[in-house]
Amino acid sequence: MVNYERLLKPLVLASIFLAILATTAFILSGYLYRWEVIDLTVAMAMLSYSAYSCIVLLIGSVIVLFLLKISEVENYFKFLVGAAILLTATVTASSYYWYNQGQTNPPIHDISTDLYNPPRFQAILPYRINATNPAAFAGRESAELQRQHFPDIRTIRIDTSPDSLFIAALNTIESRRWNNIHADTMRNTIEATHKLIWFGFEDDVIIRISAAETGANLDIRSKSRVGRSDLGMNARRIRALKRDIERELRNL
Repeated sequence: MVNYERLLKPLVLASIFLAILATTAFILSGYLYRWEVIDLTVAMAMLSYSAYSCIVLLIGSVIVLFLLKISEVENYFKFLVGAAILLTATVTASSYYWYNQGQTNPPIHDISTDLYNPPRFQAILPYRINATNPAAFAGRESAELQRQHFPDIRTIRIDTSPDSLFIAALNTIESRRWNNIHADTMRNTIEATHKLIWFGFEDDVIIRISAAETGANLDIRSKSRVGRSDLGMNARRIRALKRDIERELRNL
């Protein structure tokens, strides 16, 4: 049994050390890119390798924990390997979530409630100089994919005045503390930039209010500056904005 313990203890220490290392690399991949320490290619490679490492370490840690259960090694080592399992399982679950988002969402990055006359960015254009995706709408193919995958995202008609809807939309945007907020009362549009916390990806949003026969129309467009696929992020943002604007409208 002594030899058994001598074999397991180094495995436990290696498991927790490598788990911390891989988890840290996974988290830092996004922040190092956001802080402009590394470029996107290096960040994506760092993210992928650390995620695969966590999957392997998770399997290895589970095996080590099983061996600990049938041995007489102190509970302290079981706690360490349990921590390794928790860290690597968290990264594995996160990786699977985003992988699944990539598989289930279409490869598009420009979502609009109005596909025939999408709101056009204007005030936000100077901030998009380095964007790899142009400000113009992504086109017919993107629109068709949106119709297939997000049929619920379309112009929202609300029983209120355009002025009230504009105030509710502006309050909603300002409460989120996004960047580059610009309200144009002449065009009845609100533009802003949402910067994601982890990688710092910037997505631009424009809200357009127009009068309807009864009430007002609310159109929202959300577009990623980089990347072919937004992993469903823009569609989720539009749904959330619609929900929050309607809630804000009820509170006016």
